[in-house]
Amino acid sequence: YSNSRFPLAYFLDAGYVRVEPGSSAISADSTTLTAALGANPVHELGLFGFATQTDTDGKLGILPLTYKSDRLDLGGHYKFSPTSQLWLKLGDNKEKTRLSGRIPDGDLAYSSDTDTREYQLRHIFSVDANTQVTWGYETASLDTPQALSITLPNYPDNPAVNSIKAQNRSSDAYLSGRFSLTD
Repeated sequence: YSNSRFPLAYFLDAGYVRVEPGSSAISADSTTLTAALGANPVHELGLFGFATQTDTDGKLGILPLTYKSDRLDLGGHYKFSPTSQLWLKLGDNKEKTRLSGRIPDGDLAYSSDTDTREYQLRHIFSVDANTQVTWGYETASLDTPQALSITLPNYPDNPAVNSIKAQNRSSDAYLSGRFSLTD
């Protein structure tokens, strides 16, 4: 194989959204930045990276609301031969949500911090001209701690607090085949 040049691909994007529905008590301003880079330094190897950041500030009724998300995906593939490739992808996403302020009977504070991690490995190869096999393994985790606090005027030193920490885990291994019944 020969790769006389170093192919490179890139993507940049910035976006801004303002939400002001006329009959709703919700308003928000949100910016999103996205960047991606792909490279093929040698014929057998391809690499990529993809990042997104979102920042939102708004109001839910009279309460200020903030949301922030940062996502990063990295990966690549390696060609052992023209009919055999190995793929690897790693992903990480962090989200933060905050809502706080004065409500009619006291103060309210809500927070949520989500952390998601993903790992994927896949190998595709041809056994012969009529048979292709794919096997792989994927795993992911999602952690979502949340807290809600309400402080009432008559009990300023004793807020009602509710905390939850949700954890989700998943894994999957697979094997599949494609067969051609004719040549």
